[in-house]
Amino acid sequence: MRRATSALLIFFLLVTGGNAQALSWAYPFVTWDGKMYEVMEDQTLEASEVGAVIGEVEMQADDMTGDYYGDASNVYEKGTKYYEILGTPKEVAIAVQVGNNWVQAVFVGDQPISLKDIFTSPWLFVCTGLLIGGFVYFIIRGVRQGGH
Repeated sequence: MRRATSALLIFFLLVTGGNAQALSWAYPFVTWDGKMYEVMEDQTLEASEVGAVIGEVEMQADDMTGDYYGDASNVYEKGTKYYEILGTPKEVAIAVQVGNNWVQAVFVGDQPISLKDIFTSPWLFVCTGLLIGGFVYFIIRGVRQGGH
């Protein structure tokens, strides 16, 4: 009876214990300026088609949770540069540097909003400062008017 219980316990631990999983992304992407771009790895660009640097990958998308925010990628490492494509609006496509080459990344939609985007936004600090400043102003004004 003891052996059967031990064997059953070991079997249960093996089946449930090592449960690892990861996401499988539909396509390689980068995000920039609140927009998501699908990287078309087979569409290379000539140096003469590539303009100025407009950004870079700042974080890797999490393969386990799918979380990402800001300028991110599910494939390309932090520091991978984004460039404008001369004669093409950034709302249509941008270039991504891959090694010594550039590939086209085509706009597919707006990036999902993340709470981290909100909490790292400079507007949050501006609005919070204005609210605190207004609150302090009205308290001081109320104290001065009440003291006369």
